[in-house]
Amino acid sequence: MFKRNIRDLAPEANVFVKNLDPNVTVKDLEHHFSQVGPIICAKVSTNSEGVSLGYGYVQFEKKEDADTCVKALQGSKLKESELQLHSFVPKDRRGSTIARRNIYIKNLPIGKSESEIDALVTKTFSQFGEIETKVVKKRPDDNKYSAFVCFKDEEAAQKAVREFTENQKTLDGAEGPLYVTWHQGKTERIRELKRVHTTIANETNLFVKNLRPDVTEAEVKTAFQHFGQVTSVAVKDWKATGEQKPAKFGFVAFSNAEDAKKAQLEGSSVPEIRALYNTGVEPYINLHQTREKRNEYLYTRRRRRMQAGIMNMDAFRGVAPFAFANRRFQPFPAVPTTGYRGSTRGGRPQTRGPQGGRGAPRHQPQGGFRQQHQVRGGHDVRVFSHEF
Repeated sequence: MFKRNIRDLAPEANVFVKNLDPNVTVKDLEHHFSQVGPIICAKVSTNSEGVSLGYGYVQFEKKEDADTCVKALQGSKLKESELQLHSFVPKDRRGSTIARRNIYIKNLPIGKSESEIDALVTKTFSQFGEIETKVVKKRPDDNKYSAFVCFKDEEAAQKAVREFTENQKTLDGAEGPLYVTWHQGKTERIRELKRVHTTIANETNLFVKNLRPDVTEAEVKTAFQHFGQVTSVAVKDWKATGEQKPAKFGFVAFSNAEDAKKAQLEGSSVPEIRALYNTGVEPYINLHQTREKRNEYLYTRRRRRMQAGIMNMDAFRGVAPFAFANRRFQPFPAVPTTGYRGSTRGGRPQTRGPQGGRGAPRHQPQGGFRQQHQVRGGHDVRVFSHEF
């Protein structure tokens, strides 16, 4: 199993096992299902404490073995429980009938008790069909009610959603029109919100930071209303670390993009907005970025800095090291020599005589180069001078 890529495994050859005994282990699954055919792996799902959740998976080599297993071992007994077997279906291929019968409701009346809201929901939605289950909850953050209604028939749920989507209706005591949509699980809801946020560009929500520690949301909203209608404001605390001072950051949402853009460009010049920030700190006002876009921006900026640093290092390559250690000495340019070898022996230049043998010349050719040795700053420097 460790040598295989999980994407190469056929999901059609996977069997979903339900109603497992709490004492069933992976070895028990392997021994029980290997009688049908060779399996790749088996798994018993557990919680964070290692307690079995009562279901598991068995991955076969071939789809034919998985189909045979579902038919042959259906209802077979493993320890103290009878197994329920189903062919595994990936999440993106599943069709949930519960999701098409369960609806979510909000914008219910304010100032009423839970029993009154329950009776109102029953009266409003029972006209579309028989209600199987119903839940009314009170949100602790704003003390507003929301409800979940599961119809017995899918057609009744579709009628309710279509009716309140096409014809908006506001109940007595509610702040806005009744909101009715299909219920989504937490994972599905998060996935949907991410998809919407990635496709829609943010043009109305501003991010502000370095606010005063004692600033309030009402003060922020009043200050930014200088540029237009503000729909919502959120101010949060920023925890200081080390010697940094505590401060606050927040978000300001406008009703249209033009007001938000104007506030972003001209907000730092308004005295009411500057009063929201710490003394001596330049106001920071920018469009809000999601975490993914922010990380992408920071990654791009770091890469540009690294590339600029590499280019600066390339500019200094090839320069003698002592040129930076002591600015008084500069590297001497390479000068071609005639009749001299590049190496020295005994501190004297090696030359060839008239017959090609080695030895010092009897006279210095006129107009030639003469090599001298000088020691400067611990470095052996060769100086070439031209004689005329």
